[in-house]
Amino acid sequence: MSKRVLVVEDDILNSAFLCTTLESHGFAVHSVSDGAYAIAAARAFRPDLITMDIDLPHVSGLELIHQLKSDPELGGIPVLTITAHVGRIEELQIRRAGASRYMAKPVTMRGLFAAVDELLGGSGGAVSHPGSRGEARAANSRLAGQLPGLTAPPAPPKTALSAG
Repeated sequence: MSKRVLVVEDDILNSAFLCTTLESHGFAVHSVSDGAYAIAAARAFRPDLITMDIDLPHVSGLELIHQLKSDPELGGIPVLTITAHVGRIEELQIRRAGASRYMAKPVTMRGLFAAVDELLGGSGGAVSHPGSRGEARAANSRLAGQLPGLTAPPAPPKTALSAG
């Protein structure tokens, strides 16, 4: 049976990256974009892991971690924070709040799966973890298909250098 991951992230691109990447590697994923819905979503979805941003609408990630860790039903779920708060003081605050692991944005697929494996005891999703550029391109293509309004910037023109 696939492990379940709740993604709590208000940025649509970050959420789409996390959800698509985790789903493509066998995880069952549910996401919420507002801190106000995270506790209810955790109760309903029963995740094995929660990934969480710190800057969230209505309820901060730090407050959510406190609420989760003080809840007898949800307190044992590991929390992986993925945040732009990269200072040492912020990291200490996040860890003191009860986060199991801290990652600074931007995250790589390899880094994400290393953290997920660590927190889930290496049991991960149903298929192998990404490692090749081909797998990364495939994940990017799936993500692009889910975000039809966005386009990638044009590739730089190829020019030949002349000896002169």
